[in-house]
Amino acid sequence: EQPVVRTDGPVAVVPSPAAAEPPHPAAPAPEPAKPAAAPANNTPVVSTPPPTAPPAAPASRPTTAPMQPVATERPQPTVRTPEPPAPVAPAAGTTLANDVFTLGEGVARRSGPIAVDAPMPQGVVFKVQIGAFRKALGEEAFSDMTPVTGEHTGNGLIRYTAGMFTSAESATKASQQVRERGYSDAFVVAYQDGKRIPLQQARRLVQGLSPVPGPDERPVVARPPAVIAPPAAQPPVAAPAEEAVLASYPASAEQVLAAFKPASDATAYYNDPSAAPAKQVETIRGLFFTVQVGVYSKPTALDRLFNITPLNSERTETGKIRYTTGIFLDLDRAKVRKDGTVALGVTDAFVTAYLNGKRIPMRDARALLARFGTAVLADPALVTR
Repeated sequence: EQPVVRTDGPVAVVPSPAAAEPPHPAAPAPEPAKPAAAPANNTPVVSTPPPTAPPAAPASRPTTAPMQPVATERPQPTVRTPEPPAPVAPAAGTTLANDVFTLGEGVARRSGPIAVDAPMPQGVVFKVQIGAFRKALGEEAFSDMTPVTGEHTGNGLIRYTAGMFTSAESATKASQQVRERGYSDAFVVAYQDGKRIPLQQARRLVQGLSPVPGPDERPVVARPPAVIAPPAAQPPVAAPAEEAVLASYPASAEQVLAAFKPASDATAYYNDPSAAPAKQVETIRGLFFTVQVGVYSKPTALDRLFNITPLNSERTETGKIRYTTGIFLDLDRAKVRKDGTVALGVTDAFVTAYLNGKRIPMRDARALLARFGTAVLADPALVTR
């Protein structure tokens, strides 16, 4: 019996002359394949080894679910709302059919300078006056409203207005909105065929009435018959109230003027180089009339005083600066100046009077003028022409 030799390769079994007997396995194993019939010359037969089981697959690792792409929110495209087109004013020579005015942040940027003395529609047109200035403003002025136009006035100023309206009511509503945006002196004005007219006259024209009330529209006031009194035999005597006013003043015009004694530092308060040019009333002797523009906490620049010239200044008892415009020796000319100042935007302007550098009541000024005449007035060389 031949020993069995096992190797890692195929197993070779050498049989004996007798029938070969397979070795007794140490452990049960699969039955080997039967060898082919031995050739006649007893050549050793090589048996075919049993099929080798494929190596066991390595232990599989725990599988992880594939990562899913995280959906990211993509930015949405920004949709820009186109700016509203600027209102188009009617062509010159046509009439205004609808209100033309836009106010707010959505106003399209002005592409050129503000038009000055541009033609206007025919008929009655209401507008909102924003202000009047000595020089033309740049295209960035009043950029939050449209349309805006300018017009030259007779006193060298440029008056700026906004919008075009078919009625005073719609213009009034717009003026309130303009004032809320900081233009506190805005007010309604009216035009007929491109020429400025009184607001009351424009209202009547829109209503189909005549510009001036007729005799049948004027209120009838019953008046008692006039009584003509005979002339007084004695010279006129001042009324008691007037006498009481004059009692606090010297007895003659010369004495009134002689009482003028300005302080040596009367003009020292007005020393700000950026303030509007102004004449200090503390240095003016005699009586004169002027128009108040406003009272400010300190000397103020000209552009904040509506570019009004000439100006006077006065330091009040509370340390504020009171600005007035013009020096006049008669009340009628002062009233004309007041109307012009109101038209420039100072809606609360009024006439006031000064004597020897101090403000006095209007009744005192009238009483002094009635008593002393022109002898009490200021130097005519100072009068505003």
